[in-house]
Amino acid sequence: MKIYAVTNQKGGVGKSTTAHAVGVALANQGRKVLLIDLDEQGDLSFIVGANQGPGAYELLTKQATLGEATQATATKGLFIVPGSIGLASLDLVLKDVPGNGFRLKEALKGAKYDYIIIDVPPGLGSQPANALNAADALIIPAQANILGLKNLNVFWEKTIKPMKKTNKALKVAGILFTSYKASAVLSKAVEGAFNDLAQAMGAKVFKSRIRNSAMIEKAQAGHKAIFEYSKKNAAGLDYLEFVEELKRTRI
Repeated sequence: MKIYAVTNQKGGVGKSTTAHAVGVALANQGRKVLLIDLDEQGDLSFIVGANQGPGAYELLTKQATLGEATQATATKGLFIVPGSIGLASLDLVLKDVPGNGFRLKEALKGAKYDYIIIDVPPGLGSQPANALNAADALIIPAQANILGLKNLNVFWEKTIKPMKKTNKALKVAGILFTSYKASAVLSKAVEGAFNDLAQAMGAKVFKSRIRNSAMIEKAQAGHKAIFEYSKKNAAGLDYLEFVEELKRTRI
């Protein structure tokens, strides 16, 4: 079983879209996949059409077991622990609870999945801490520009490096450029800086780049991954290519 956390402290970089696409692609290949939505906005849960009921909040507060918090999705082999607005109060609820950053890791012990994909909200707090302590590796969606680089540097220094002290096995699978414009040309300085940062993380910048596509929102409104909605869409083809690259990545 491999556990990936899809994370970046910056919002709007395609974390939920990436988590969904990776999960669906792997499930379509016959893998048993669990998605975990730790974001109180519940975007990933909406995309897969999850129902209301026990989910990530109840799991992390020990009001539900993993089995009780898990729902099947319309995609064969794909399951989800949905997010909810209750997660917004998780920091307060778990504030003085010993081991509060290891609740998810504890809950996943004995889980029977080929892959677990965790959608991590931006910022700091209980959800990111639980995700990074439970994960084997991180997938970091980022925008290929100077501000994306700046924010990723902060994320590495303030979040990932400290978390590697509590989860010593944690690795970074790589940096994934999302909303990428094929016509854009990264300056050599910025591209070099991304590669240097990835190297400092012990990782790489994935060769796959997810091109910008307005059709992604239409696919999500229909509760589908972009490559299910349109087999010829550039972003969909990019995600399928990325999944194959991810499978080849050693962690």
